Amino acid sequence: MTGKILTGIFLICLSLPLRAQTNEVDSLKEILTKKISDTVEVQVGLKLAQKYLFTDREESLRYAYIAYEAALKTGDIKSINQALLDIGNVYSVENAYNTAMEYYRSILKNIGTCNCNDLISKAYMRLGQTFNELRQYDSAQVYLTTAAELMRSTNQRLLHTDLLFISDAELNAGKYDSAYKHIQGSLDWFTRDKDIRGQIIAMQYLAKYYESLGDYNEEEKVLLEMIPLSRKAGFNAFLCRIYSMLAATCLKKKEPSKAHTYLNKSTACLKKHDLPKVRLKNMKLFSEYYATTGNYNKAIEYTNNYLDFNDSLQTVQLNNVKKLFDIRYDMETKIKSLALLKKDNHIRELTYKKNLFFKNITRILLIFFAVIFLILFYVYLEQKRSHKKLLETNRKLETVHKELENKKLQQEQENQIRNKLFMILAHDLINPFNALLGFAELLSEEIHNFERKDIKRHSEFIFQAAKQLHFLLENLLHWARIQTNRIQFQPSYFELNKAMRDVTEMYRYMAEKKQINLMLQYTDDLIVYGDENMITVVLRNLLHNAIKYTDKLGVVTMEATRQDGQVTVSVTDTGYGLSEEDKKKLFNLEYHFTRKGTSGEEGTGLGLIISKEFLSYHSTSLTIESSPGEGSRFSFSLAVSNKTQ
Repeated sequence: MTGKILTGIFLICLSLPLRAQTNEVDSLKEILTKKISDTVEVQVGLKLAQKYLFTDREESLRYAYIAYEAALKTGDIKSINQALLDIGNVYSVENAYNTAMEYYRSILKNIGTCNCNDLISKAYMRLGQTFNELRQYDSAQVYLTTAAELMRSTNQRLLHTDLLFISDAELNAGKYDSAYKHIQGSLDWFTRDKDIRGQIIAMQYLAKYYESLGDYNEEEKVLLEMIPLSRKAGFNAFLCRIYSMLAATCLKKKEPSKAHTYLNKSTACLKKHDLPKVRLKNMKLFSEYYATTGNYNKAIEYTNNYLDFNDSLQTVQLNNVKKLFDIRYDMETKIKSLALLKKDNHIRELTYKKNLFFKNITRILLIFFAVIFLILFYVYLEQKRSHKKLLETNRKLETVHKELENKKLQQEQENQIRNKLFMILAHDLINPFNALLGFAELLSEEIHNFERKDIKRHSEFIFQAAKQLHFLLENLLHWARIQTNRIQFQPSYFELNKAMRDVTEMYRYMAEKKQINLMLQYTDDLIVYGDENMITVVLRNLLHNAIKYTDKLGVVTMEATRQDGQVTVSVTDTGYGLSEEDKKKLFNLEYHFTRKGTSGEEGTGLGLIISKEFLSYHSTSLTIESSPGEGSRFSFSLAVSNKTQ
């Protein structure tokens, strides 16, 4: 049960009362259509942004920017800070955490320029919550504690929901006693106040507390107590989540029968309520259930469904975030230079009409000449048909024979490669499985004899083995999709900077563990055209290999440079290096060219093969510059969007 799930539940509970405010929203929209002062426009825009926050993020962001633009005109710092907070909240709800933190930090820059300690404390609180979501628990503790101290020093009321967020960060940091004190205090307060919604929120954190301690019986007890409360409050959709959490708890207790019962209840509930994240979690739990009961075919089926549905959810989320960034770009451009934008739009309209005219003329001429050419070509074919008929028949027979021979040879080669791949996978996947099972068994049997530091050390071993196994299986899945033609090439314009930052953050822990200096270099606003998912997989494989084959205290650099309408992306390391003979073997499974990393890491050799296949969809290739003992540089190029040229 992660902090992200708890935060999502908390936000859903807060959004329930907003559904009955349609009339008020319409009234506020009507006010904006009239001639009003900038001050009134700020207040109306802020109210609409907050009311749309949990129902329509695009509308919420638009109205927050309307309020921000009006606040800039008034020069009121407090109004500006409130608008910045609302803009940050939109990105936070959409999981665009880095962008959200930019706006929260903008509020902190205004400390001392206005009497708005309430907004500053909220900014600290939201930064702490965001760092908690990003699993940067030390930073989360600093910001959440600062927020609480500021609220106390300025006589602000510290809400019990804020205490729950603080307790979540404390749980993640291993401060169980302090976390329990905050959770139980909040739960007692909500119970005395007969605030059922607050009780449900507090009980989520109490369940997580028992889960963190490994006391799954108490966790199940808390979750069961939430069911009648949710029904009493009319939170019927929330029951889907509770049953799903109960199923997860029962699986941890090794009670698959009870888990299956709760999963069926959650699935029945989902027929009435559209909760994609709960449906995704249930797919994973069904896979675990069937694996536990020995029905591996069903387990694989649900695992595939989980991966496909997860891909679709991530695609939707990425599209939503892209829409928010499009809105941000449009609104900030409007704020900076509205007059210039109008002029540019006029020029673009004239240019478009002019280009459209010439394009139409060109199309007409091309169609005319194409028709003439087809007529002449048809006459020519008719004259030659009788003469070529026999020759064509013989040529076809010869071609069919050659194709059959080639297909037979190709099939034999593919079968040999597949057989070799399965042997490779059987060898390379068994090691992380053995490590995962061995440390898990040791931890399960000796946990009562271990100290906390030993438990943490063994847990880190398990995590690293699981992470390695996940990386290998993910590459295997990509390879299988390529082999079965299930890969869909979906190019679009996307932010290369963000993809590079996300991949770098994903492997920062791996680099820090090996004391490798991980560097990221790029110019601003790199919008490229391509399939974002494929490019992300390529970046991940290149960066993973670079860290894997680089010694401690080495340097790994991911860089993007733009020149002549293209962006060149490169990953450079100071590792082993490759000979010319080794380079020829990299992309051929027949050789199975792979070797252990500098810390004994295993691999299948699929990563670069998959990367090469994905880049071929983009009409580009992977360039390798490497010499033994001098490190390596892997690079490729992508087309740049017109927006950045």
